[in-house]
Amino acid sequence: MKKKLEYQKYINLKQKYQNIVSNIATLRMITFITLIISFIGKYYYAPILLNTIFIISLIIFVCLIFIHDKYYKIYDYYQKYVDVIMNYLDRENENWKNFEDTGADFLNNAPYYYQDLDIFGKHSLFQYISICKTLGGRKKLKS
Repeated sequence: MKKKLEYQKYINLKQKYQNIVSNIATLRMITFITLIISFIGKYYYAPILLNTIFIISLIIFVCLIFIHDKYYKIYDYYQKYVDVIMNYLDRENENWKNFEDTGADFLNNAPYYYQDLDIFGKHSLFQYISICKTLGGRKKLKS
């Protein structure tokens, strides 16, 4: 039960930061449109007012880029954290058989008994324990 609550906590945090990132992206779009309109309009209408709006919009836009980047990194962290927890929960719930990395590519040069023992391939030991993200990690696990 504790694992489920902890998992839910991270899902809620991920959702919170996803909303923040989405709101900041919307503000960036509105600021960018204001920036473009004030840039074009300052040549035709009230150049002093629209030039001021342009400069303020530019400053806000640049600040929003940095703020968005900061919150996107936090959101990305929680997204990856939730994915890792989900993979471990899938192993506990016998859903590991749906994992994409089966290690079937290692069967080409492997002895015949590897397939018989389900070391590599679909529903194999490799598929169950692999959390590798790189080719080097996969090769290390193979050996």
